[in-house]
Amino acid sequence: VLRGGLVSGHAAYGFFFAGTVMFVSDSPLITALAMVLAIIIAQSRWEAKIHSVSELVLGATVGLALSILTFGLTPK
Repeated sequence: VLRGGLVSGHAAYGFFFAGTVMFVSDSPLITALAMVLAIIIAQSRWEAKIHSVSELVLGATVGLALSILTFGLTPK
């Protein structure tokens, strides 16, 4: 019951918001901090043995892909 699904929703949300910060912010420092926070979210899910590395990578990929589709393909 406490085991996560195929895609880590926490990692997807974390990397979606980090990707959003990447497109919205002009500061490389803020972008790097957002990515570090997303990595910490994913790492905490792995440490708690809720998700495997492949599930976390898939979640991160989904989150970044959604942020690219949402913010990267729209004209500024």
